[in-house]
Amino acid sequence: MEVLGEQIWREPDLEPPADLNELQRTTTRLEQKAVDLSAYLEEREGGLEASRFAGREPARALNQRG
Repeated sequence: MEVLGEQIWREPDLEPPADLNELQRTTTRLEQKAVDLSAYLEEREGGLEASRFAGREPARALNQRG
């Protein structure tokens, strides 16, 4: 089975990862970054929605007067 794995890496001109542990650490780091960025995006979207809501009230008041 190991030979087949090595053959798969060679056939499409790919090289096996030099250090599997480093690859796993990089994967974990990137997954955490994705989680962090998703949380940041959700926070920003919440702030944007609050700003939109806050802007609606003055606009509504102006429209009712005019």
